[in-house]
Amino acid sequence: MPIHTGAASRSTTVDPAKLLAIVRRWCPGAPVEVPITLVKALMDAAASGGSGELRLGLLEDFVLGLAAQLCSNGHKIEKLKKETARMAGDPLRRPKLRPSHRAELARAALAAVERANDQVLSREKVHTALRRLKPKIRETSTYALLKRMTDCGWLERVGAGVYGLPGRLRKPYEARTLQLFQLVYTAPDHEMGIRQAAAALDWSPKLLGATASELRSRNLLESVEEQRKGVLVVAREIVDKLARDEGVLIAPGKMFYARAGGPPVGHSAFTTLRLDRPRVDLAQEIRQLRMLKKRELEPALDATAQRLAIPRADLEIMVKPPPSTARAAQRRETQRVAEEACPVELLRLAAKHPEASPETKDDLYKTLKSQISGLTREIFRKGWSDFAPPSWKRRGPG
Repeated sequence: MPIHTGAASRSTTVDPAKLLAIVRRWCPGAPVEVPITLVKALMDAAASGGSGELRLGLLEDFVLGLAAQLCSNGHKIEKLKKETARMAGDPLRRPKLRPSHRAELARAALAAVERANDQVLSREKVHTALRRLKPKIRETSTYALLKRMTDCGWLERVGAGVYGLPGRLRKPYEARTLQLFQLVYTAPDHEMGIRQAAAALDWSPKLLGATASELRSRNLLESVEEQRKGVLVVAREIVDKLARDEGVLIAPGKMFYARAGGPPVGHSAFTTLRLDRPRVDLAQEIRQLRMLKKRELEPALDATAQRLAIPRADLEIMVKPPPSTARAAQRRETQRVAEEACPVELLRLAAKHPEASPETKDDLYKTLKSQISGLTREIFRKGWSDFAPPSWKRRGPG
């Protein structure tokens, strides 16, 4: 059930479970605590400041938009962390994404699938189509592109090495390794005969043997030496791991949990918006940390991260913005100081030289520019227009 941010909220709701379900797909091999921490930090940052209710209402669109962008899952997590840091540092910032565009290769792959019969195409044929655009492209690069497009929802996998347009009412594809492992794990005592498994899956003995060998190579099934002849057995450490509600990686980007959908995560895990809990002003915390000296910052980061239940690495990103952001902020501050210093200097010179300017307008700009860091011609012109005495403008230099 969505959490409402206030009684008088204008349909401003946030559903942590929905956000968590999306973010979990970006880090399938990580413990569930990792996506929980990412979502909690995002919600904490959005809830801080005076526009917290408005920003919380925009989180779902932000996360859905990020999920649809053509970038790797690792890049999506990095973008999520950066937006969390920006909202924590700026109480007025609303969660937003830069407009994304479809890469040239992705457009070519999508066009090839759209032209195919039933809008379904094998990986090999997609690779052939991409070679017309990029002759030296490798098959591994084509596979990586198709996987990324599948993760973003542009394509869906309809078979082993076969891709089609989404929403075609096909049966969802499951990796063969996942099908076999799930069948053996759900069997009594987590073991099943090879012939019984082949009959249940309607596979040939050769296909079943190859899939079982792949699962053994990942230590998911017991090795040939340890298992009884003709029987598939789930490895004991894997059974224990699943019993603890942990997931195991079956295929790239595919996790298997003993419970469907993984361990349950209730709203109690997201305490950010509970009405009976004092709201943490994360933006204020960040501002206070940024005011500390370098030798004071390290212990303060540890203490604040523990108190707010935020990973120290994420908190450090919020306190120490990326270099480009820091440079832009420094440039804005320098120009602000120049806008204040220019009129002061002009008034001082006007009091000293009331009859005429001591230099021509251009020479005076060069003189002040050497004295005032960040002074631009636009700032000088505005200062000249507003603060230079009329006698300077009539007579010029004395």
